[in-house]
Amino acid sequence: MGILIHNHSNYYYSKIIDNKLSANSTLSSFQIKTNSQKIIELNEQNVNMKNKFITKKRGRKNKNEDNPNSKKSNKKLNIAKKVHDKFYNDNIRRKIKSFYHKYIINLLNNLIKQKFRKNKVKFLKLNIKITKDVSIEYNRNLLNKRIKDIIVDVSKKYQNKDNNKNCIKFIEAQKENVEIMKILNMTYKDLFTNYYLKSDKNDISNNSYEAHKEILLKKYGEKYLSLFIRNANNFNEFFMNGKNRKTKKPKEVEYIDIPVLDENKKVNNIDEYYSNKNKVSSYTETDIFGIKKKLLVFA
Repeated sequence: MGILIHNHSNYYYSKIIDNKLSANSTLSSFQIKTNSQKIIELNEQNVNMKNKFITKKRGRKNKNEDNPNSKKSNKKLNIAKKVHDKFYNDNIRRKIKSFYHKYIINLLNNLIKQKFRKNKVKFLKLNIKITKDVSIEYNRNLLNKRIKDIIVDVSKKYQNKDNNKNCIKFIEAQKENVEIMKILNMTYKDLFTNYYLKSDKNDISNNSYEAHKEILLKKYGEKYLSLFIRNANNFNEFFMNGKNRKTKKPKEVEYIDIPVLDENKKVNNIDEYYSNKNKVSSYTETDIFGIKKKLLVFA
């Protein structure tokens, strides 16, 4: 008697064999043991074949992969060695924004002290997300926003989220508010160009561009400072004229319905099953892992 075992559904065929063995009481214990051992060996062999299929790299082998002296190999090593550190332009732009935001808050608070000495009104720090985001689209919109519309988004570490909004309302209600309101109504890019980049040690903010450059020179050196100055001078132009990065579309995944054999049905020929109307795609008409059909012959 012969039964066809296909690794595609070993579980179900194993059960069929077990049922056959249990139904035929005339089989000797030696035959049962031998047949069971063959099923175990078949399953182990299928697992090994699957692992071999998965780990095998398909396609033509690149001659430069195993050659450490090739240009492509060295290029890959150099890319791997690169670290996205403080010298990268996007990180330097974050540093520029961080200093600039400190300048804005200090400038406004010092003007309030100068104009309204008796009132304890103070602007709080901006939300860190405004500083960290250096994407083209976000900052292009930010450049054209008024300062009064930006500073209302305070840092999350403060409980009073309406503090800066209330400060603006207080200033708007005062008579001597022309100078401060001028700052609040300026756009982000205009204040950056006309005030921050021109600020020196005598600036009322006590947090000037010149002071920031001295801090960076002492902390990171001349190389970093030169990159900082270059990015600061091109700050507005970069975001106004920059192009957004194109996001790659995810590849479409084709889902294939793989039929499950019914253990209650007699299957004498696996090819007959796949030739019916419910057969899978022609790409998977053979076994998925390329494993040949196995035939177990019982005595």
